Amino acid sequence: MPTEAATAARLARSSFVALLFGIFVLGSHPAAGHLFLPPWDGLAHIVLFSVIAATIPSTWPRLHWAGVLALGLLISFADELHQVFLPERHPGWDDGLADLAGLALGLLLIAHHLQTRQ
Repeated sequence: MPTEAATAARLARSSFVALLFGIFVLGSHPAAGHLFLPPWDGLAHIVLFSVIAATIPSTWPRLHWAGVLALGLLISFADELHQVFLPERHPGWDDGLADLAGLALGLLLIAHHLQTRQ
């Protein structure tokens, strides 16, 4: 029977893959650019990338926090580059900054969680 930690890691890995699917596959739909109107689109980016930051360490447990940040920024950059080729989608620095804020928030939440567990 799997341990609680193994189950949590599997759930985090599945969530990470689902988030990437949502960003790159479902986000390719022309209507995806109109799901959230400003300023709520920025909040959606923050929430999404904080969850991404929270799932990366369970997917790659040996990855240092700087690696988590770098991988999250790579995903953010890839998403914005992906939008260049999609009709009705427009990349923007504001989205990238919101992604960075979400990654930082996710890393802070992870650090807080680890600190309270000790």
